[in-house]
Amino acid sequence: MHGKHRYANQRMYGKLLNIMSGVKSWFQRYHSRLAFWICLCVAVFLLICGFFSIPIGEIHNSVLMATGILWGFGALGAIPDAIAEGRTFRIQKGDTSLSVGKKEEN
Repeated sequence: MHGKHRYANQRMYGKLLNIMSGVKSWFQRYHSRLAFWICLCVAVFLLICGFFSIPIGEIHNSVLMATGILWGFGALGAIPDAIAEGRTFRIQKGDTSLSVGKKEEN
């Protein structure tokens, strides 16, 4: 009887190891996208909570600023994956410009 329980425990342990290795490989592949999705979800949650807080229907400026900052960090977290895929980015604000990616040759 003790042998059956040991076999069942070993099988469960093996299944758990397979699940954990799958989670680890997924996380290694998509860790920067995970940061993007976390920032996006928190920003949307802030907007929804800001809409339903007192006074109802009016979103405070600090909530809008926090949402914009979170979206900015989410976009910055997605840049490494985009560069690895061969994409380029150009961000411009006023006179300041930032280009990220492979240099284009003419």
